[in-house]
Amino acid sequence: MVALVVFIVMLGVLIFVHELGHFLVAKWAGIYVERFSIGFGRRLFGKRIGETDYCISALPLGGYVRMAGQSDVPQEVEEGKVQLEEWEANVPEERRFTSKRPLVRAAVLLAGPAMNGLFGMAVYPLVLMLGQQVPSFTQDTRVSEPFENTPAQQAGILLGDRIRSVNGKKVETWEKLTTSMIRHANQSVSLEIEREEGVVHFDVTPTRYEGAEIPGIGVAPFRPARIGEITEGWPAEEKGLRPGDLITRANGELVDGVRLVRLLSDNVGEEVHLSIRRDTVPEFTAPIVPRRVGMVEGVLFDIDNPDVVTAVWDKPTQWRKGDRVVAIDGAAVEGKEVEDLIRKKPNADVRFTVERKTLFSTTEVDITETLADRGMIGILLGEDLVMLQYPPGKAIVRGVVESVRSSRFVLTVIRRLVARDIPMKSLSGPIGIFHMTREAIKIGPVTVLQFMAILSFNFFILNLLPIPVLDGGQLVLVGTEAVIRRPVSIRMQIWLQRVGIAMLLLLMTMVFYNDIVKTVKGIF
Repeated sequence: MVALVVFIVMLGVLIFVHELGHFLVAKWAGIYVERFSIGFGRRLFGKRIGETDYCISALPLGGYVRMAGQSDVPQEVEEGKVQLEEWEANVPEERRFTSKRPLVRAAVLLAGPAMNGLFGMAVYPLVLMLGQQVPSFTQDTRVSEPFENTPAQQAGILLGDRIRSVNGKKVETWEKLTTSMIRHANQSVSLEIEREEGVVHFDVTPTRYEGAEIPGIGVAPFRPARIGEITEGWPAEEKGLRPGDLITRANGELVDGVRLVRLLSDNVGEEVHLSIRRDTVPEFTAPIVPRRVGMVEGVLFDIDNPDVVTAVWDKPTQWRKGDRVVAIDGAAVEGKEVEDLIRKKPNADVRFTVERKTLFSTTEVDITETLADRGMIGILLGEDLVMLQYPPGKAIVRGVVESVRSSRFVLTVIRRLVARDIPMKSLSGPIGIFHMTREAIKIGPVTVLQFMAILSFNFFILNLLPIPVLDGGQLVLVGTEAVIRRPVSIRMQIWLQRVGIAMLLLLMTMVFYNDIVKTVKGIF
């Protein structure tokens, strides 16, 4: 419920800011504004001040500005003239939007997207001043072991490599590296890489390799193997390991979290020598023997709710994110019982009964799974966190830089969608945005603010696309009028509006379909 309220408020604020831009410039230009509404639908209450009705409407999803001579939807035409509503019929011609010079109309149209851009630019410095803890890997470009049959693996990139530059341009964060790979999709790029032996260079081509939705080279971030929790009675506790310890190597081999789990899993009953880094003592080595346990491969259960599936990464699979195990081999189970029973059944065929929520109901599904045979030492890896915070002066400068970068990223994604380097199925609509809002809330209020700033830049760019009924499409008409020195015919404008509405309906249908498919498959 909280997520839904935050989602509605967030979208409402962004739409309201957009419409406020149109309203302020329209008033400045002397255009007759009949209504400025917070919300859509039926008018609930308000007050008329001068010529403008300032009101609250029933649906709290933003707002709208109703000005004379400007409409976003097709209007009736009779004998070549637009049929006006009663309130508009008596507005003097010089007060109408259409009577203003093209430059003035362009300013009114630009004001909405510009306000979204300025709003995002104002929120970003606030986010940076408030500060937040972020995973350390987000502020680095060190890579985990490359995925199989990907450009990175074929080029010879290794676990622990740090990518310092792409085509000579420095990249300091994982987000900048990802953006650079998308921008250079299907183009050979030169990578400068720092590794233990020194600096090396590779040429690699970012592509949509098998299993990837966006172009890349096939690497994930290097996430340090820092211990978050120790399970009582397991080998890690017996050997004196502690929460906060950083495991840097196993049997002399460099490891991150993913590589460590894989190495321990593959060495059941065999002694593994772990190199441990602890704040208060010099780095030391601990010999440890992984214990044999059962495991559901490709499925991750929630830490706090061990009977609930929080992620699924092996495809195809019967499991879905959000599944809750309610019985194992016909016996009812809940919570930690699920984890304990799975661990006790290595190599066994197990029948799971899971409770699965669909869009409209909850059903029970039986899943038969042969459990894997894996090794564990009784640790739960934690996230290596760093505090990202700036003083006011630096926050403002950095906020402007991040604002430009966010806007450029939206443009890059649009270009790659047009070039078909990124599939349309990767787009998300309102349902997807709601799920992302919910995830942001779990992290904290500063992350919600950051997400709102990112959405604001999306509004800024998307509204400037040259699609009829969007501000960008209207700007094209105004520009055309300025060039040919006469207005585009009313019939042509209405035809273009209808085409624009059809395009938006098609796009909305597509993103809603994507959202529903992702929800059903448990991707969200």
